Amino acid sequence: MQKQLVFFLFFISFFGWSQAQVSVNDLVFDKITHNFGTVFSNETALSAKYTFTNTSTNILYVNDVDASCGCTNPRVTKDTVYPGESASILAEFNPTGFFGHVTKHVYLRGNFTDAYQVELEFVADVQSEYNASKDQPYYKGQFGYLVLEKTDFSWGNILSNSQFTDTLKLINDGYHDITISKMVNTPQFATIRNLPLTLAPNTKSYLLLDVDLTKIDTVGSVYSFIQFATNDRFFPQKEISYSFNAVIDYTKMKKRHVRKAPHIFLSTNAIEMGKMYSGTIRTKKVTISNNGKSDLKLQRIDSDCTCALLEPRKRILKPGESVEVEVKYDSIHKKGVQVKRINIYTNDPINPLITIFVHATVKSKG
Repeated sequence: MQKQLVFFLFFISFFGWSQAQVSVNDLVFDKITHNFGTVFSNETALSAKYTFTNTSTNILYVNDVDASCGCTNPRVTKDTVYPGESASILAEFNPTGFFGHVTKHVYLRGNFTDAYQVELEFVADVQSEYNASKDQPYYKGQFGYLVLEKTDFSWGNILSNSQFTDTLKLINDGYHDITISKMVNTPQFATIRNLPLTLAPNTKSYLLLDVDLTKIDTVGSVYSFIQFATNDRFFPQKEISYSFNAVIDYTKMKKRHVRKAPHIFLSTNAIEMGKMYSGTIRTKKVTISNNGKSDLKLQRIDSDCTCALLEPRKRILKPGESVEVEVKYDSIHKKGVQVKRINIYTNDPINPLITIFVHATVKSKG
């Protein structure tokens, strides 16, 4: 009887120990963001390394490591990390097909008490193969005689009411005058001040780009291209990308205004689609509520994959109002564990950005 009692107590203690969880704050990372700097689209896979230590008194069981893009291949050096031990997450990034500023995410999932996953990221400025190596043969006119100093305008996090001027250095590498005559597609928030502009052979000059973000009604990430027309003999239409993350600064809002502000509440921010076959579509519902004292505006909704969609029938909720919304996930061309992000940008000063995670395990038929 005594032996059975000892065995039972050991079993209970072992079971409790094995089920113990870890707080994400107990994982101490050497970094959560890796900056590759400037890379070139013809490079082979680049590798980012995130090393962490488990400072809790419980074992970390790694359930999965995943990435927001098929361009990234993540893996972890240990599936089980004991208290005091360290492990590393390695993420290989293939820049082929990318251009301009790139931000991608890597996710670590385990037996956490206070979060679904730990989110890591890496950034890179991907340029074309031009100038990838000084030893690489180059001849005049290979990329046109009008040479751009950079391939993108990358403004990072920026206030949505910002007004500023940026410059683009141009070089005439040819034998005749080159004139930049006009912008082909003009973003409503940007104008080039000094057009038309003419460069003599073997000279340089600058385009002056005036940016006024008060002219756009959006928040969150923005990425597109600016094109302008030239008389460059071989490549008359030039193109440069731009990217930024428009944010609203609520830090200076007075407390009395915060108390009267809207407040978003989700019935859940983790949508479990469960196991499904590739090619099938599944929907689940989430309730969005306004628990604040003024109108809640769903200013923008976007996803890191077109396979995960959320489309509310209304974008403005009165105080105390709720709306039930379908979250749709399309598993076509997917396989394995999938986690997709749906970002909701609001005028809630406490939660201007809230994320819904859509989780599914997809397997192929047959």
